[in-house]
Order: sequence, then C-alpha cells, then structure tokens
Amino acid sequence: MSFRRKVLGIGAALLAASCASPESPPDEPTKDSESRIALRASIGPEFGGTEVVVTADDSVIVRATVVGRPDLYEAPALTVNDTTAVTMRPDGSAFLLRAPGTLTFSATAKARSVNTRPALLVASGKFTPVCLAYAAAGINLAVRDSIAGVAVSGPGAMRLHATNGTASDSLRSPTLIASWATAWERPGTWTVSIDAEGYRPWQQSGLVVTKGLCHVRPIAVTARLQRQ
Repeated sequence: MSFRRKVLGIGAALLAASCASPESPPDEPTKDSESRIALRASIGPEFGGTEVVVTADDSVIVRATVVGRPDLYEAPALTVNDTTAVTMRPDGSAFLLRAPGTLTFSATAKARSVNTRPALLVASGKFTPVCLAYAAAGINLAVRDSIAGVAVSGPGAMRLHATNGTASDSLRSPTLIASWATAWERPGTWTVSIDAEGYRPWQQSGLVVTKGLCHVRPIAVTARLQRQ
C-alpha cells in the first residue's frame, strides 16, 4: 500500500471513530412502587378513601403525603371541593376557615420517572369537623395589685368595661374581683377599662381577638392596678 493511501485510511478511521455515538446507558429498570397518598388532618385519623367526623376547636390543617417511597414521586397536589372554606398554604396544605360542614379533599402525585409504576397516585376522602357546643371568651382578664402583686379582693365598688366598635360588655361589682371574662365569641380589637375603689383608673386598648375554626382564640390580659 502506498504511503498516501495508508495516511488516508488512518484519517478516515479516526473520523469515523470521532463521529460514532457513545454507548447508550442501559434503560432504567422499572420501579414498582407500593406507595400511596395519605390524607391527614392535624386532628383525627387518616381519612383517605373514607369519611371522618372529628370534634374540632381552634384550627385544623389538612395535608397530603406520599407514604412508602416518597422519593419516587413529586409532592402531592391537594384540592378541595369548596375553595372558600380553606386557605391553601405555601407548603401545599389546606388551613380550614370554618366549620361545621363536610369537605371533599383530593390529591394526586406524579412519578418522577417514566419507569415508576404506578405513574400517578390518587387519593380522596371526606372530612367533617364538628364544633364543640360552648361559648368561648376572647379576653380573660386577671386583676392584680401592682405593689403586692396579688389578686385584688375585699370591699369596694368596681366597674369593668370592654368595647369593640359598637359592641360592648360591662360588669359592676360591689366588691373587688380578681378576674373577668369578656368578648364572648366576638373577634375584633378591644379596649378594656377598670374603675375600682381605692385604685387609679386602668385601661388597655389594642387587644386583638381572632376567630378560630369554631370559636374565638382567647387571650390572657393582666391588669395591674395602682393604689391611689
């Protein structure tokens, strides 16, 4: 073989080798998963596929999670039949806004790989929170002597007053009392004042009472009265 032909042959071989595609990796094996989606609330048992009635009080959060092999699936997408009854949180869970009432939750989770079976996880269930039948006080007031630090007591007229816009509540007592509950099931921003015999008038405003799922969320306030 001539030198020219030998060089051309080597060049052609090198060009063919550089254009050849690299060896393809073997197909990823199929992953059979026994995973499922669990629907759970912050109170009560799992309710995926069933209907659960629970006694609620302050707040309830519903979450959907993959049980089994969560690494094989994307985060579940949670939906509800009544979007006005919940607030969707950044982490994908649902915060219930009101009760009672039955809500139907559904959730789906897609497989991260086309080789994972099942490719889609689906779950649904009905959840009914039932409120306890009682009235909750939004403000629980403790009345203390500012010097002694003890609860006020003994003879002496006393008037306690709470206002929130047009709403108000008041109590008159012929003796000094150490505690008072007000703002019964009334959310809002309250002002509370006390006129007690032998003490200077006391007032505190900006007391915010918020609404929970079933009742108002109570706050504790301490009034430290100064003697005249």
